[in-house]
Amino acid sequence: MSDNRVSITAKIPLTAEKQWETFMVHHCGRWQGILVRFDAAGHVLDILDSLRSLIPSEDRRTVTHSLDFRSRMTETVTQKQWVLTLGNPLIIHPADPEAYLLFNPDSLDIMLGRDRTGQGFYFEPYLLASGKRTSVVVMYNSAANSPQPNMFSFFRESKEGAAKPWWSEQTHCKIDRVDRLKLATQAVGGTYVSLDEMAQLPVSPQPLEVQGDFLKIQFPDAIDIVISIDRFKTPYYASMCWTPDINNTLRSCTLIYERPNQKADVFAS
Repeated sequence: MSDNRVSITAKIPLTAEKQWETFMVHHCGRWQGILVRFDAAGHVLDILDSLRSLIPSEDRRTVTHSLDFRSRMTETVTQKQWVLTLGNPLIIHPADPEAYLLFNPDSLDIMLGRDRTGQGFYFEPYLLASGKRTSVVVMYNSAANSPQPNMFSFFRESKEGAAKPWWSEQTHCKIDRVDRLKLATQAVGGTYVSLDEMAQLPVSPQPLEVQGDFLKIQFPDAIDIVISIDRFKTPYYASMCWTPDINNTLRSCTLIYERPNQKADVFAS
């Protein structure tokens, strides 16, 4: 995508107002769901039922984010609450003020830690469909020099008013080492965003697949993530995809670090 960056007039700057508006449309409301936590080998650490609410203030300048968990394994109840604020140019999350929160009109949103090579690096892509969403938190916080993730948190959620949960009761995942990444984001109408430039860039043709060393994590309900095995090497890729409905409408995103000191590019469809 570096060729696109020469054309300043083709860039669409990310603005706080547009980010906030998209966040309000797609996320505000009440959600119920299930969270499954896995270790690096794919073993289940915990299964939790969740209730989430994202309620805007009267002036719509802040959103109160409440999240309640009940563990099925220990019956422990955990309650958390944050107040999100409109930032410049991205939304500020008090749990990690250094993170990037990206919201775009193609139903792909992401929370992303700043430092890919740091001890606490993580990312969480959200894929959305009508009244439902899924996300996976990929965490690298076991050691500063750990090239592979040490934990996955897998969310499936329905918005209040849905007739019934859309997810299965399956809680397994399968992790394999693969030698290529197929880019599901090849679909027409995608969006390419550079966090280095805080702008949306034109989408140029992308390769159908990328050769390399990757981990493929297959979650229940046909939700997959493929990530580069070594997060310290560039280019680094992390791609998530999901087909949420009978019309086979693919939701996907690919996180790309092209250069060692570059912030992420996000390619969504």
